[in-house]
Amino acid sequence: MEGVVHMEFLEQGQTVNSERYISTLRALKLRLRCPAVVVVAVVVVIIVVVMVIIIIIVVVVVVVVVVVVVVVVVVVVVVIVTTDVD
Repeated sequence: MEGVVHMEFLEQGQTVNSERYISTLRALKLRLRCPAVVVVAVVVVIIVVVMVIIIIIVVVVVVVVVVVVVVVVVVVVVVIVTTDVD
């Protein structure tokens, strides 16, 4: 990590005591953790979106296969019914 990580100014007359120092460190720790949480959230969203896209593709393929099978069955039935057995 480079550069200024945290900068905070006290109002005139305030001093840094243990309570203030611990509070500042805790706030800094939360801020430093947040980017990791955001990255994890973005990765999770990307994974979910990819999974939804894959599911949609699979559903479309299944529908196309079912339609093709139905068309083939209908054509076969029509050919059988219209064919003369004599």
